[in-house]
Parts: sequence; C-alpha cells; structure tokens
Amino acid sequence: PHSSTNIPDNSGLNINEQDVNLMTDWFTDELFWHRDSSRVVFETSRLYCDVERYRDDNDEPMSKKGHGVVYTRGSVGNIIRDNQDDSEYIKKEYYDKHHTNLSKSVSRMLSLIPEVVVVDCHSFSNTPLLHEESVNRPDFCLGFNDTRSTPPFLGKIIDLLESKGYLVSLNDPFSGALLPSEYIDNDSIKGIMIEVNRRLYLDDKYNKNKDFNKIKDDITEVLNIISDYESECDI
Repeated sequence: PHSSTNIPDNSGLNINEQDVNLMTDWFTDELFWHRDSSRVVFETSRLYCDVERYRDDNDEPMSKKGHGVVYTRGSVGNIIRDNQDDSEYIKKEYYDKHHTNLSKSVSRMLSLIPEVVVVDCHSFSNTPLLHEESVNRPDFCLGFNDTRSTPPFLGKIIDLLESKGYLVSLNDPFSGALLPSEYIDNDSIKGIMIEVNRRLYLDDKYNKNKDFNKIKDDITEVLNIISDYESECDI
C-alpha cells in the first residue's frame, strides 16, 4: 500500500523529492507478487492518504506526529499540509474504498479456501526516520498482532530467511499486521506483515540495485511457505 508515488493534482501538498524518496516503499508492488495471491494494491501515495493508519486520529498514535491517515508533516517533520479541511473527503474516497476492496478480497478468498492469510507488504529505510520510534534496522521485520494470532508458519519463514543469512526481527522496528476490522477475531484469517530493508534492493538513488531480483526471489520463497500453508488447510 505504500509503493505508489501518485498524488492528485489538486492535493495542495507542499512536498519535495526527499519526502517522496524517504516515504515511498519503492517497488514493493513488484517484490511481493505470487501466482496464488489476490492482490490489493493502493494506487495513491501515502503522503496523500495512508490507508495503513487507524481511520480515527484519536486511535492512531502516529497522528500526533502528523502521520495519521491524512499527513500534515513530511519525512523530516516539515509541514506539507496547512489544514485537514479535506480529510473526510480523502478518507471516504481513498481510505474507505481501499478497505472495502481489501474486505471483499478476503471474503472472496474465504469462500474458496478454509483459511486465508493477509500479507501486509512493506519496506523501510535503513536510516531511521524522524517519526519512527525504533532504531532497530534488521534485514527483514516480521509483524503480527498478538500471541493468539501468531502465524503458524512464522517459524518456517524465520528459518528460511536466516538460512539465507538475513537478520530477522519480530515486531521491531514495526509491529502488527493489518486485517479488515470485521475479521480481526476470525480464527480463519491469519495476518503477517513483511518489511524488507530497502538497502537490500535499492541503490543510493532509489533505483533497483543488482540484488533486486535475488531479493524478489527470496521473498517469493517466503510467500511459497504461506501458499503451502493455505493449501494444506484446504486438504
């Protein structure tokens, strides 16, 4: 959901190249692809609407730093929006529609197989950003919501990544995994967030580096574990 750089022409945002470079999860829409998946890709930059936040700013801790659903601050605390007069419009036209698409996708998949895994796909900067609370910078961060919902396949993913020499961290520097609100207490829905350090696949100009395809292949192996789990549940 953070891979896009598209911003509406009438956004009124005062952003610069640094904001786009640092806040975009570059190429994650390419890195995270699997033949068995149903994909929900958000086509608008998070700088305009961040669909990974709680809709209500009172519930969203990051809103205090200007990074709720509708950002008021950029990558280094710079002001990018003077007011939030259009925030409700943005939430209805972008946020709500994205979450409706996500819910429909999960519902459709659940009609086909008994257990569905929602994979929350992201990347992160190797240099901690000003608004981020943790300075931990592993190669991969795996996020899940609580002990009850720990993904059964988590151990296999950790073993795979560590066997390839990657440093893996759990729920740090980022934690949790997005699920449609109506499925949070549904045991048939599992959620996992996969965050990959951008230094693994980007050069210093935010272009794909020589290891991009290798990282993509390694991520596909991770997704294979998840796909195999769903297939086993369907036996």
